[in-house]
Amino acid sequence: YDLKAAVDRSIELIAHNLCSSGKVRTLCVFGGDTLSCVMHALTVTSIHIRKELLPGVVLGDTHLQGRQLFIISKAGSFGNPDLIRTLFPPSSLPGFS
Repeated sequence: YDLKAAVDRSIELIAHNLCSSGKVRTLCVFGGDTLSCVMHALTVTSIHIRKELLPGVVLGDTHLQGRQLFIISKAGSFGNPDLIRTLFPPSSLPGFS
């Protein structure tokens, strides 16, 4: 049993199912291996880097099924423990106060 292959396949299925609906406009992906799985699942071959949001965290975009898809990505071992909270403060998310 190849655990890495099973995890990769699960990530690919999740990415494909999320994005095939056309409702997802932005993905946030942490880790290079994870991003590679997502790109494979979506048959994306390139991402245009728009800007660095935080050190080591970039915003890019690609085209998927004739529409623009934004991707926020970060190297897996990079950044401080509060990085997710800095990127997405709870007060900015629906349903959180």
